Amino acid sequence: MMLKGHGMHSAFTDKRGLAQFAIPNDRLAYSILALDLAIYLGLVMATVLVDSLLLKSIFGMLAGFFIAQLFVIGHDAGHSAFVRSRRANAIIARISFLPALHNLTLWQFVHNRLHHAFTNVKGYNSWSPLSYDEFQSLSCTRRWLERLYRSPAGLGIYYLRERWLRDKFFPRRHIPGKYHAGGWKDFYLNMLFLVSLVTGVCTLALFAGQSPWLAVVFAVIVPFVVWNYAMGLTTYQQHTHPQLSWYRDLAEYRKNVHNASEVSIYMRYASWYLLITHNCYVHPVHHLNARIPLYKLHKAQAAYMQTNPKQVHVFPFSLSLLLTTMQTCKLYDYSLHQWLDFHGKPTSPAIATKSDSASAEIIPLRKSSAS
Repeated sequence: MMLKGHGMHSAFTDKRGLAQFAIPNDRLAYSILALDLAIYLGLVMATVLVDSLLLKSIFGMLAGFFIAQLFVIGHDAGHSAFVRSRRANAIIARISFLPALHNLTLWQFVHNRLHHAFTNVKGYNSWSPLSYDEFQSLSCTRRWLERLYRSPAGLGIYYLRERWLRDKFFPRRHIPGKYHAGGWKDFYLNMLFLVSLVTGVCTLALFAGQSPWLAVVFAVIVPFVVWNYAMGLTTYQQHTHPQLSWYRDLAEYRKNVHNASEVSIYMRYASWYLLITHNCYVHPVHHLNARIPLYKLHKAQAAYMQTNPKQVHVFPFSLSLLLTTMQTCKLYDYSLHQWLDFHGKPTSPAIATKSDSASAEIIPLRKSSAS
């Protein structure tokens, strides 16, 4: 049982306590960046040059996987956490975001100013669940789309349509005006990269006697699709679970949540996978101090959990857990804090209740491995 809102405090519950880990190592950071860029570019070239369609598919999918790893680097740099220089971080973030065609200016607004300030608050985050009444008010087409999103097949479609196109590609009306000038500059930068990438792979394909159309499909389109599925899966696992509460507004969040580590998941993958994915699933401590670079997240998380073992949701990854979570977490009852299916039937116990003292507790569905 996890108590929330009870005034508990320790050396590791805020940015000051974790400051020892928020010191960049420039040599290590630049080495990681250079390696990931080299692997990504090498995979793109290999995708173009090989004859076999099977190998083109494999190399293209691997290139998509490394777009995701470059994005993690860009994420750190976007928080000014990857290297010491603020200016260098801005340059690294833009370079690392190019293969994902992400707009740094817009991302910093949506991610830094909204997601980190309103974590698991309805409407401000990826995968914000609808209530049953909201779902019922949708058109038939939109209800079908929501069902697709919350299925394994829809993970990438959701991120592509609801997050990238809506918030992180070019400035739209719902983005505050002060972000538009920078947002358009980053949009043009991304378009310049895309044109250069397509031109480059077509030229290389013609030089090597390969089809330029196949080059574009396997070296540009396939990696981008894979990247969107990787990102959709990652953001889903970081903040969606039958034991994790969502909140209707910031006031309710503040009454119930002691710190942001309580509304994120530490999904424990094999050590080698956490290494090659730059610890992106070691997530709760990132919400406590976003200045901790990716290469220090694991140590920071371990230190925090030694002092606050009950403040973190930790689960070993399994395909069964992922599928169970996706089956359970369709809609959400924000009054009872209970997950529902698309028919409005409860699929989990009520996982948070408020008392007169504005405290709340999580009633576990299964024992967490955090202890």
